[in-house]
Amino acid sequence: MILNVLRHFIRRLRRALVPLRTRLAHLLYENPLLAQNVLLLDPWTVIKTTSIARSRQEAAAHAFICQHTSVLVPVLFDSWTDDSADVGYLRISVVPGELLETAWPMMTPESQARTARDLRLYITEIRALQQEPTPAGWIGSVGKKGVVCPRLGMHGRPCGPWESEAEFNAFLLKPLDQRKPGDWQRTFRDTLAGYNHRIVFTHADLSPDNVMVDKETGKVTGIIDWQMAGWWPEYWEYRKAMYRGRSSIDWWTKLLEDVMEKHWEKWGLESDLENFV
Repeated sequence: MILNVLRHFIRRLRRALVPLRTRLAHLLYENPLLAQNVLLLDPWTVIKTTSIARSRQEAAAHAFICQHTSVLVPVLFDSWTDDSADVGYLRISVVPGELLETAWPMMTPESQARTARDLRLYITEIRALQQEPTPAGWIGSVGKKGVVCPRLGMHGRPCGPWESEAEFNAFLLKPLDQRKPGDWQRTFRDTLAGYNHRIVFTHADLSPDNVMVDKETGKVTGIIDWQMAGWWPEYWEYRKAMYRGRSSIDWWTKLLEDVMEKHWEKWGLESDLENFV
């Protein structure tokens, strides 16, 4: 009882000290912002600021991945929300290594091959997870909750979950209802009507700046940014890994072909469909 009270007090104290530690970080480090919403608090810890929906989705994905897989992810020390400002906070560990984005051009062919092997094993492992809760086949984040994904629009608000891929496809096609009917609409609808994919656990935001590596050995030291993770159709990992400008990075597109099944036609069709969101 006393131990639980003490832990609760320490947790509340650490949260209360974040604004002060943030100001100190700006004094101590030349550039403490590791990303737009990720700040280095000390050599071992970062604070990530995002929306409440995204923070909850990422915290749940972290817990799920840590419990059921060997995938290397940051340690989630704490997460909390400020409901009055719609802000969520995650205090997580610093992942050793460098971003794949900057490391890849300096890596040897041997180390690049190690990176590809590690990513292939991790992706295979998460795609083999059993969906919970049952019955399987639904699409959404951990615990059958809604998802936040820029591809789906909704201005950062959660959408879903969907009971089936057919229901998810109906959501994807909904923007077409506001357009003048034509043969091009029929092509989209007929193609998606034929979809019958496995629903697998998916990072849903794999990119060169979400993979950490040891550039000398090529070992993947961590996969970060799980805020869009959840249960998606099996082509969605490839589709999101090729999202927007990522498809123009030659070495990245070749690496994807080495670590996961290629869904080139579905990526192209889904990218076209996104134009109507």
